[in-house]
Amino acid sequence: MNSYIIRNSRKEDFESVFAIWLENQSQAIGKTVSAKTAEPYKNELYHQFNDDKYSHFYIAENSKNQIIGWQALLSVISNPLLKMYAAQSNTYVTKDYHDSDIGYQLVAHAVNEAKRHGIEQIYGWVKADNSAINKIAQKFTSLKLDITKTDNLPDINLYVIQVSH
Repeated sequence: MNSYIIRNSRKEDFESVFAIWLENQSQAIGKTVSAKTAEPYKNELYHQFNDDKYSHFYIAENSKNQIIGWQALLSVISNPLLKMYAAQSNTYVTKDYHDSDIGYQLVAHAVNEAKRHGIEQIYGWVKADNSAINKIAQKFTSLKLDITKTDNLPDINLYVIQVSH
């Protein structure tokens, strides 16, 4: 088994974070994003990664110092009085490590960190046929809603994790 650590992100991690995000979009939302059309998405993720004080990124790094996954707790509410209490979960793992427990460990780490940051609820939107992350989310969730497909969204499960302090 490969060993790894989970740590807080650093500015120099961003390119790897974006590359892992890009490689996983077909599984995450059912759509591929080409490197040619990715710039606006990269800019938005960069802003969340570097500029949003309510966003928290955690990195899974293997023993060779390669980033093999990441977890983010991102602002989900725009009201400045409430945005610090609710977060959206994002979990991404490189394809070579999809069959490991890294995704579960990243979510567990984020839930523990949420307590430290005062986050009370974590929301996760998961493509209904993404069995790996649905299985992980069900271990933490206090509420699950099924959202039927629309023209631009796949079938999605919405998970709500109540963070106990």
